[in-house]
Amino acid sequence: GPYLVWHHRHEFESAGEGTIVYDRVRYRLPLGRLGNLLAGPLVRRNLSHIFTFRQTTLAAIFANGTSERATR
Repeated sequence: GPYLVWHHRHEFESAGEGTIVYDRVRYRLPLGRLGNLLAGPLVRRNLSHIFTFRQTTLAAIFANGTSERATR
């Protein structure tokens, strides 16, 4: 991808009868501070959209009471 560094880790935490899923992302853009200044806001907004979509999708999948669909 367009990143100098990209580390993405999933963490899972038991919560009552469910599970909380955490995404931990650490990235570095090319061009140092200039890259952060030019592309940083766009990257943060895109990541926010991506993980909001994931959260909504996981909630919908598991609200149906089936984990089978989550593996597709």
